[in-house]
Parts: sequence; C-alpha cells; structure tokens
Amino acid sequence: MICFDVSLVRHTCFEASYQLSDEILTGYLSAASTRIENLNCNHCYWLSGQVLQSTLRQCKNLHTLSVIDCNLTPKRLCGVVARLEKLERLSFSVVAIRDFCVEFATSPGAQERFRQLKELVIHFKRGWRGVQDFTISINVVQQTTFLEFCENLEKLSVIGAPNSFPKDLLRPQIENFYCLRKLKEVGINDKVDPAARLFFFGILGQLRDHDISFKTVLIPAANFAQLQNRAEFRNCFRYSSELCYLNLSRIQADIMSVTSPVPSISQGPRLLYLNISDNYKADSSQLKTIAECCPNLISLNLQNCPYILMNSQTGKMETCGIEALVNRCSSLQDFNLSGVHVHSVDGPHPVQTLCSLVSLLKGLQRLALPACCLCTPETEEAIPTTLVGKKKVRVSYSAPQGFGKRRRLGLDSSSQSQASTSDGWFHESQERSYELNHLTSGCPNIQHFELIGAGFRSVFNSLVPINFRRHSYTACAEAHTVSDDDLMPISKWRQLTSLQLSGLPGMLHGKSLVHIARGCQKLEYLRLAFLGSGAHWGYLPTLCQALREMNNLKDFRLEQHNVTLNAIFFEALATCQKLERLCVVSQNGTLTAAALETCIEKISSLVVIQLFTGATLTLSKKLQADLISRYSVSRPALSVVIYPAAHDELPNMIRGIPAKHYDSFLLLDSHVATKPADW
Repeated sequence: MICFDVSLVRHTCFEASYQLSDEILTGYLSAASTRIENLNCNHCYWLSGQVLQSTLRQCKNLHTLSVIDCNLTPKRLCGVVARLEKLERLSFSVVAIRDFCVEFATSPGAQERFRQLKELVIHFKRGWRGVQDFTISINVVQQTTFLEFCENLEKLSVIGAPNSFPKDLLRPQIENFYCLRKLKEVGINDKVDPAARLFFFGILGQLRDHDISFKTVLIPAANFAQLQNRAEFRNCFRYSSELCYLNLSRIQADIMSVTSPVPSISQGPRLLYLNISDNYKADSSQLKTIAECCPNLISLNLQNCPYILMNSQTGKMETCGIEALVNRCSSLQDFNLSGVHVHSVDGPHPVQTLCSLVSLLKGLQRLALPACCLCTPETEEAIPTTLVGKKKVRVSYSAPQGFGKRRRLGLDSSSQSQASTSDGWFHESQERSYELNHLTSGCPNIQHFELIGAGFRSVFNSLVPINFRRHSYTACAEAHTVSDDDLMPISKWRQLTSLQLSGLPGMLHGKSLVHIARGCQKLEYLRLAFLGSGAHWGYLPTLCQALREMNNLKDFRLEQHNVTLNAIFFEALATCQKLERLCVVSQNGTLTAAALETCIEKISSLVVIQLFTGATLTLSKKLQADLISRYSVSRPALSVVIYPAAHDELPNMIRGIPAKHYDSFLLLDSHVATKPADW
C-alpha cells in the first residue's frame, strides 16, 4: 500500500529520480494510477518507451502530463494522449516536428484531447547533424499542424536545443480562425535552434487578427529590426497593460519606447519578471525608469548590460538607477547583475558600494554578481595605474622594473607584505570590511549565489561553439584583487543550496572553500571555474578538504586548466555520498583511471560522469566503455562521456548527452532570473 493520504501521490514527480527503473515505475503506477492528477516524468530518458506507454495509459485522471526527453515515439505519445480524457496540460519532446504532425493526423483521440488543452510545452531535441557539416540542404515547409485543434490553449512554450542544426524546418500554417484566440502566455528559450524559432515565430506572426492582451511574453534574441518591417508582427504586442512576465534578452532595441514593436516596459506596471540581459542600450536612467514603472518586480535579469550602471551622457558610473531599484522594488527575490563591470576609473569610488545597495533588498533568495563589485575603495587604490597622455590607465601587475617592489595581483591579503612606494602605487595594508558582509547581513536568506568574473565564458556555453584552442579569459584588474578573504562571508548563508564561482584569478589557494563547506551545510550544487592562476591548479588540498565537509552535495562541476584528477581528489570526492552528477573540464588535465573507478564504486548515487581532460583517446574510450558495461544495469540512468578535451570530434561526441545533463550541467551559464519560476 502506498499511502492512505491521497494528496501525497496526487502530484507525482519523477524528474531527477535517477534510481527509478521500469519495474519501480510499473509497480508505483499500478497502485496509484487512479489517484495521480499531475505526473512529471521529464528527462526520464532511460525508461523503456513500451513501459511508459502501458503505464501512463492507466492514469485516467491525469490533468497534467510532462514527458520531455522520454523514449516516446510520436505514435506512442499520441496513443497515450488519446486515453487521457481529463488532460489539460501537456509537455513533450519531438525530434522532427513533421513526423509528429503526420502521426497526430491519424489519431482522432489525440486530436480530441488537444481541443481541451490549456497549456502546451514543445521541446525540440537537438538536430541530427554536426555543427561543422553544412553540405546538406535544409528543408523549409509550411503546413497545417496540431495547432489547428488548440482552440482552448492559453499557454504555449517552445524549448529549443542549444547549437542545434536540424534537417527540417516547419512554419505552421493556421487556417482555423478560432485557434489560439485564448492564448495569453507565449515563450521560447534563447538557444540557437532554427527549427524551434521558426516554429514559434511562425505562430506569433499569425496572431495579428486576434486582439490578445498577453500576460507572458518570453522572446529572447528576437530580431525586431527585421520583424518591425513585417505587417504580421508590427501589432502583435500592441496590448501590454496586463504583462506579468517579459523576456527581451539579447534584443538591441529601445525597451522604453511606446512606438517600438517590442512590448513596452513603461506600459507594464504589473510586471513580476523582467529579463533584458545582453542589452547594450540600457543605462542607469532606464534602470531608474524600470524601477518607477515596475514596483512589483520579483525577478530581474540585467546580466551583460554593460552600461546599466552608467550615465550614457557622461560615460561615468552613477548609482541613481540601482538606488531607485532597491527603494521601489522591495519585493525582489531574484536579481542577476553578472557580466557588468563595476569600476570607478576616472573618479572617486561611490559612497555606497553596489553590495551595500543590493543588501537593502531583504527578500533576495537568488543573486548573481560580477567579481569586480567586491573590489573595495581600499583594494582599488592598490591597483597600479599609469598615465597615457592625459588618461589614467590601470595596469594588470606591478610597477615597471626599477620602481619599488614587484607585487602580483590576486595574492591573499593575509599573505601580502605591507609595502609603500614613493610613486604612490602601493599603500600600507589596512584592516578593511569585506563587501560580502553587507550582503550576508542584509540578505540572510540567499539560497542561490553566483559570483562570476565579468567577461568570463565557459568553453561549454549555449552561444558559442566549442573550441578549446581559441578559448581564453582575461579578468579585469579589479577582479584580480578579489581574494579568498573576500569570499569568506559566503559561509554565513546557512540556507545556501547552490553556488557558482567563476573567473576569479585572485582566489589562489581556495581556503574560503573550506569555510563555505563548513558554514553552508545545505549546499547541493557547486560549480567552480577558472579560479586562481590559469596555468596552475593551486587549490587542490583545500578543495579536497572542502569536499569532505559537503555531505549534501549532488552536483559538482569543475572547469580549470591542468587539473590533477588523482587518488587524493577522488578519495575526497568519494565522501560526498549523495553526489549524482560530476563534470570536470580541464585542458591538459590528468586522469587516474583506477582512482575514478574506485570512487564510482563507493558512490552508488553517481549516475552522470562527464570528464574532458588531457587523457589519451584510447584511455578515455576504454574507461567509458568499462564504466557503462559495469554499471548500466544497477544504475539505469547512467550517462558517461569521457573524451580528450581538445579533440576535434568532441562536438559530435557530446551530442548524445541527455538534454537535462547537457543544458543545465555541461553548459556553464548563469541560472539566476533566466526564466520565470513556473516555466
């Protein structure tokens, strides 16, 4: 017997249940099928399609079914949907949208179910060919689709796959005038997927005849410079007074203009979520306008908006925009300001630092900041400068030869000798307060924190194709001054479950990791990338010490040159008994196969292993094959990819990684305020 309390099984979620097997699923649904109303099987890629089909058809009372990245062919999916008479919300994946449309046309039961759908999520799996193969033609087709039956649809979401190059592109043709007239929420992610984007914008272009007042518009990377010249898009978003969720990221347009085809922020006083990341036109004055027009914001993404803290007229930093934000948007819970340089090169440091201002947002739970915002006035004075003509310029290391004592930026402040030179470049070290202290005292409920060097981008990212040879990262001078001592206050966030530290060259020895591990006992997700010197991995001892303290760690991702994955590292990692996913990206890194095998044997929950190092192709292939052969039965969700980091075939090898582990784990991107909470 499962449980007498029906409410405990009414909403059942198997996503990330990596120990789930065909037998367990069959037994559970046989006993609870009549009680389940919402079933989430997203990313259960290892379950048999036949088992899924036979068990899901038993759940007669389902209102919501989510089967993204499951082994359901179009025929099996249509067969399941046809049996679910109460279905209102559906999420599923397609390899080729045309194949699903063909099967759907032969299933009257599925057509009837689609008439009653209120929410629909379509996930496009990655295209079938490599990014370097441009010799095969692409077929572009316009035809009627299953959308003809979606007369009650209120929410449509399209999820594209990153770096996808499919064979077929389909632009839906809608002939049923009453179709989609009730649509209130539309959204697509920002991945480079031609099939998903043509499908989505093909739908939007046919909504002009319906006077729709949208509640949600998520259209990142839309090319409004071209769309505004097309009649079908010109008035698509003319009604925006009811907007609650808006994503205009990677759109170079005036987000404040009421005449622009972009949904106007100034006309959206009900906005709860706003994403304008990668906007090169937004400045401090526009941030002030956002704060005045959208006082109810809960989530705000300003990532990679280089001028958002600057006055566009003078080109200097100013705080009026961020001050207005913290004063008027007191309900903010998610705030992303990563990728924005916080410097004061040509003037005094602001009286109120960025961290002290952000700390006034008492309800923050998820926060992403640039590393250079931790550069205090005291450390900023220690950054060497020189005059080039009439301009004061910062240099990245010590004085020229013959002038005083040389000093490397990024050394821990505790180990720096007190130095003073006659030219005024260096000053005596003073006791100083660390910027993160403002945040830990003002925002005690932070659960997700990211500190990312402005300009840092992982070799595995969703926008740029993989190329280890061309990948490089140069931190700004301010980021070099951020040391382990500056990161110590992170350990005060007792509710912290997710942490990303990327692009911090001043973090040489990693002693802050030990303090964080001891203070943040709830930490489940840890991502570290390019800490300390790029040429040397100097924090192995402290990382191993920290790992021994992380009893709840589930995901660990490490990206660093010249990593040594030896017995010492794997012994420490083996103490993380709840670890489920491991990813190490290290050009010229070394790998001890026996130590890895012993570690995997000790951690029974570990099912995802992604290792890209300097190991030979022969060793990598043999190790991968051995692990799959040994654990594929006992760990049905096992996903192993081990391959040389700089090998030319790497982009093709990683195409087989399941979508969940590819999009949210292998790709290292910011995860703060990238989408609304329920999307």
